[in-house]
Amino acid sequence: MNDKIRRHVWWFAFRTVARLNLARAAAWLMVRALGGAQTGSSGQDAKKLLLLSKRGLFEDAASAFEGDQRFEPWYLDMVEIKPFKAMVSAFLPPEIDDFNYLSDDSEVEAGKRAYRDFAVQVLKHFLAQMPFDAVLTASFSYYAEREVAAAFEQLGVPFIALHKENLKTPGIFKFYEEVYRTRRGPFHGRRILVYNGIEKNLQVAAGVAPEGNITVTGMPRLDRIHEWRQAQAGLRPDTSGQATTAHQALFFAFGPKTGLPRMARKLGFGMPEGLEQFGDERDQFSWDELARSYHRAAVEVARQMPDIRVIVKAKPVPFEVAAIRELLGDGDDLPENLTLISSGDPMELILKSNVVCGFRTTALLEVIAAGKPLIVPHFAEAATPQLSEFIFDVESAAEYADSEEDIVRRVCHHLTNSEGTRVALESSEMTVLEKWTGNVDGKSGARVANAVHAEILGAPVEHD
Repeated sequence: MNDKIRRHVWWFAFRTVARLNLARAAAWLMVRALGGAQTGSSGQDAKKLLLLSKRGLFEDAASAFEGDQRFEPWYLDMVEIKPFKAMVSAFLPPEIDDFNYLSDDSEVEAGKRAYRDFAVQVLKHFLAQMPFDAVLTASFSYYAEREVAAAFEQLGVPFIALHKENLKTPGIFKFYEEVYRTRRGPFHGRRILVYNGIEKNLQVAAGVAPEGNITVTGMPRLDRIHEWRQAQAGLRPDTSGQATTAHQALFFAFGPKTGLPRMARKLGFGMPEGLEQFGDERDQFSWDELARSYHRAAVEVARQMPDIRVIVKAKPVPFEVAAIRELLGDGDDLPENLTLISSGDPMELILKSNVVCGFRTTALLEVIAAGKPLIVPHFAEAATPQLSEFIFDVESAAEYADSEEDIVRRVCHHLTNSEGTRVALESSEMTVLEKWTGNVDGKSGARVANAVHAEILGAPVEHD
């Protein structure tokens, strides 16, 4: 069975049992969909965790719980199987999504109550077979999990968000304060663990949860990069004066709307590119020129240095991959040494690269933690006052290119004059990592694990 057919089968099965109000059958499907724990990988009294797994959460959870004998992690695949999205579709209209959850429509609110009641019944049967001690998700605001969080809590199982959305520049902070308050509403779970104080302050200001229910633990998946960098001590490049052989340059792709106010809605409602229009100047905000120049620079690097590999990494979303192909001018004339990919672990790509470029992505912080040269474009729209509050500024932890040609020049320089990984980070780099990741010590995973364990035991959670 290919992946596409498999996804449709799971969706049809979960939606059908929800429409027919077959709670026991839904629980049976959930048990069959579980993956994860290996026998003997945890202690005898290990707490059983259910991870509602998506990109980001999987890596953070691995850093937090892998090898910790206190836990036995299992997961439900929220990308390929999507059990809750399938079931909630039987209760709520399709216009309800992450950017449109709060409603004053009595029928919609009745649907939420009905779905919560159904979820309680499903989870009673599910927990009877798999008695989990806590549930973790990647965001407090996933619409299909809002009533599920309340249902788990009603049954006494802590529902915890290990919140992965944390890059709130000043302009995006203001945008999401309104979105959180007027479109998403309060969290129905127990605790939210965030990377940084910026996200905590945002959630408190928007009324998502009380301050005491939000804990800054840092970015767990950064632990493994700190560990890797420190392991490079003594592994220095050739200092004979000859240029180091270059192997790979990595460009993290971005689109015209990356990091700008946007409300991505479900496709099919007549919204251009699935984006809800604001009806004001924000609809015109764009990095059009910057994105085109940036991706042209990747192509030019590949042409100038045919012996190296140029990787352009896009997000694993089909329409975004198509947009990046268009920006690259995909066709027969692209250099053979340039590859566009949308899968794989970003950390592995970073560690194998001699130099990395990016604009607005958490990966920039991983590059800094890895001690790799980082180049950020700062020209075209990025240099205009109108969009300055949406710039993700990593300050002196990166080099800033002031033109397409400057990107090419800087990348080629690092490819032919590599000095290897810097084991000791500069104080400016540490400051940036502390501000955005809350992780300069490589111990965020332990902080997450301790917070989850304390929540399960009903003990006080250590606060930042």
